[in-house]
Amino acid sequence: MYTFRKAGLGDIDALVKLRTDFMEGYGPLSPESRAALGNYRDFLREGLRDGTFVQWLAECGGEIAATGSVSFYCLPPIAARPNGREAYIGNMFTYPPHRRRGLAAKILSLLLEEARAAGCGMVLLHATSDGRPLYEKTGFADAADMMKYHM
Repeated sequence: MYTFRKAGLGDIDALVKLRTDFMEGYGPLSPESRAALGNYRDFLREGLRDGTFVQWLAECGGEIAATGSVSFYCLPPIAARPNGREAYIGNMFTYPPHRRRGLAAKILSLLLEEARAAGCGMVLLHATSDGRPLYEKTGFADAADMMKYHM
């Protein structure tokens, strides 16, 4: 049986491990990625404390089985986000023994409810090929109009 709960400040070590496991799923971590994980602790402390970051956990037998997070930020208002509030969903990760049990769908639903409650007009995410069917089924659509610039 799975239980779902929001992560708190006492979960920071577990959240860093989850993020590490998630990132290592894409291959060995570079020294730069490992260094960024050090900054992740500060990010978690600040975001969990001020509510700009919410992470949900699915647990089974006292162990974390799956997770997902939502970060909140503001941009100038437009029709799609009339109050300027926007959200980004990330860290969607389920450990392999727990996959195909609906955990990601439940966590996604909880994250979308967090965004609704925060008054967000838009929710963004980056989809992996594994996650894309879930996001499409939920109503997410491709948005290919963005570019990025690395500093």
